[in-house]
Amino acid sequence: MTRKRVRHFTREEVLEVYEGHPLRLETLKQRLAGEHKTRVTEDDLAFDEEREITDQNHIGGAPFVLELAEACGVRPSDHVLDLGSGIGGPARLLASRYGCRVHGVDLNPQRHSDAMELTRITGLETTVTFTCADIMALTPEPAYSVVWGQNSWIHTADPVRLLELASGWLIAGGRVAFEDTCLGRDPGSLQEEKWLDTLSDVWRSSFVSAQEWRDAFVSAGLRVVVEVDVTTPFIEHYQKFTQLASESPDSYPAHEVVGWRCARHLGEAGALCFMRLVGVKG
Repeated sequence: MTRKRVRHFTREEVLEVYEGHPLRLETLKQRLAGEHKTRVTEDDLAFDEEREITDQNHIGGAPFVLELAEACGVRPSDHVLDLGSGIGGPARLLASRYGCRVHGVDLNPQRHSDAMELTRITGLETTVTFTCADIMALTPEPAYSVVWGQNSWIHTADPVRLLELASGWLIAGGRVAFEDTCLGRDPGSLQEEKWLDTLSDVWRSSFVSAQEWRDAFVSAGLRVVVEVDVTTPFIEHYQKFTQLASESPDSYPAHEVVGWRCARHLGEAGALCFMRLVGVKG
């Protein structure tokens, strides 16, 4: 089959994805209240093996943050820019584990507000900060040693422009740490086409191939030094989440569960892959 053109979504459509999202300040506070903690650390927010109600709103959860950080070589002297920071889970985990400074930028006012409050709760305000803005509309200045893009850049249909902006924020020798869902191949059946269209609508995401992301790195003057296919953990992630949803259907929005099932099917079929890339500027 011939793949349809890359899907484009408006700012308003992308914002809608996160209305009533299961991972937000309210649900995290509810979980923590049941655990009767007198002091909340970032690890308390980032890990919940039983129900996965965490501040890590991305595939692979906290372990993937730490794996990407190791691949990128994050260290205490780094100043990290998280483009598409959401409620700030990766930003806080990087700061708490590696001692680096992190600044997050996100389009959604409610997610930004949640990020600020969760950062206050964990006492990380001096090392983790946030701005509510459209990352595609900002003018970059070379002020960061790492630009972080974890499971959020898929909302753009223009990876070349996004990587150009990311590179523009980097000092010489800086790194871009990226991981996200990519097309593994074009849909091979009408069923796969339907799954992909459904997933695009649920996630408001523009799927492009792993090669298109690689080419965007190169076009932006970034030398790819790490490339890891982590599709198997991607599939396992959605196997776990669909199982959790079947055990507690009232805890998860129905459209999210539909998306998880589509992602799992497409990953198992090889139509989707999950790639981790690190590029160095210069």
